[in-house]
Amino acid sequence: MNFPCLKINLLKIAKNCKIINDRCTQLGISVVGVLKCVLGDVKIAQVFDENGIKIFADSRIENLKKLRAHFGKDRQLILLRTPMISEVKDVVNICQVSLNTQKETVKALSNAASAMGIEHKIIVMVETDDRREGLLPEQVLPFCKYVKDNCPNIAIIGIGTNARCISKEFPKPQSITLLLNLKKSIEDECGIKIPVISGGNSSIWKFIENKLLPDGVNQVRIGEAILLGHETLTYEAIKGATTDAFCLEAEVIEVKNINSFINKLIVALGIQDVGYKNISCTRPELEIADQSSDHTVVILNKAMSKSNAGNISGYNFAGNNSSYSNSGNSSGYRSNTCSSSGYNNTGNSVIDNNKAKHGGFYLDSFMQYNKYNKYNKYNKYNKHNIDDINGENFQNVFDYKPGDIINFRLNYFGLLAAMTSPFVKKVYVK
Repeated sequence: MNFPCLKINLLKIAKNCKIINDRCTQLGISVVGVLKCVLGDVKIAQVFDENGIKIFADSRIENLKKLRAHFGKDRQLILLRTPMISEVKDVVNICQVSLNTQKETVKALSNAASAMGIEHKIIVMVETDDRREGLLPEQVLPFCKYVKDNCPNIAIIGIGTNARCISKEFPKPQSITLLLNLKKSIEDECGIKIPVISGGNSSIWKFIENKLLPDGVNQVRIGEAILLGHETLTYEAIKGATTDAFCLEAEVIEVKNINSFINKLIVALGIQDVGYKNISCTRPELEIADQSSDHTVVILNKAMSKSNAGNISGYNFAGNNSSYSNSGNSSGYRSNTCSSSGYNNTGNSVIDNNKAKHGGFYLDSFMQYNKYNKYNKYNKYNKHNIDDINGENFQNVFDYKPGDIINFRLNYFGLLAAMTSPFVKKVYVK
């Protein structure tokens, strides 16, 4: 197998699909499966389809073309991003529906649809909580009147809103209620039937789970909650869902020793693959220290002691619960390893976010021996600390060598980068 490698567990994705789709179906809500994070991957889309999610959405025409080729002309596809005027011919040819906010763009879509002798459907996006795309509420009625009067090949089928993609504001039930009020106004004043109320994305999962969505919301656009098993307000795991359907693997290419103690690993993973701000080691005794374009540095730390080193078990991609004993240390154990992947893979370096905190003591062993290292601020720890964590059990746990594989978990942006990077191999697991 070539590395770095992203392992994709289709059974775990299927489980999450079923949990989320079943819950939404009980409330009369249709799930639009968002596939932009996985590059419109048709194998993952097939899992969505087999577990009840029949409408797919993406923000890129290139991804939607793949889905159209795989699922045929009758599959409903939605373009999530407001179309570029330069792509309107492709949009109306590939997608039945697009999300829109601009008169000029909708007029161009209408002209393109007219030339093809077809009708194109749109969902009008309303700005409520996210400060990203969308019309202000007072602009919605004039916009709909314009489309009705000037765009004969366009059918307005719904209104929608978004939350938590840019803004850190939590979605509010009253913002969703606003959509319902606008629906009534559009139907009464414009004579346009609005069958779809697209109430949001993975950030409104708690509203769904707790039955707090206003009656009338009948569509949600969900990707991250299915793929990673968590909602996106507080990033809590969804009950019953799996949060480890994706596992990034990278190979150790160099091991650094001081006094027979492994203090640093270099991994063949870099920014060109995934930026390490968006990944973390699955083994609690490892922690990422830094990264370049094609290397990642992983280090070991003081948190592991001779007494607890043997109690560690790692992330289990096959599905078993991972666990480790931390002997009263509520923060757990982490150490760093160096990997041959870089920013082209998953993202930016962020040592402060990954730094383990252990009751005021943090051992950054390799930094102690590099006087000119940019993390020299940790040199206040004496080198005898390395001896403190030397021991037979400890060394057995940390017996890494070139050719060993280090596993990483990914957040949403890490997954996006790994799926996008041409250097990360994708392997499907069932």
